[in-house]
Amino acid sequence: MIGHFREALNANVTFLLAVVVHGILTLILIGFLTVIVHWVCLLSWSFSAQSALKAGHPYRYPLTVRIF
Repeated sequence: MIGHFREALNANVTFLLAVVVHGILTLILIGFLTVIVHWVCLLSWSFSAQSALKAGHPYRYPLTVRIF
């Protein structure tokens, strides 16, 4: 359970850092597209992680910086 919590925390911290990058990219009008794609990916990965948790399997979010 702690492993799932740590992995979810890392994914959300990485997403927060990416939001800053999306904000900068918004200045050149491409950030709107990248933030939508990123939200859809995070939502999809979160559902996959929840299914793995229910099944008792470990799950690692793709494209996540492991900080914690």
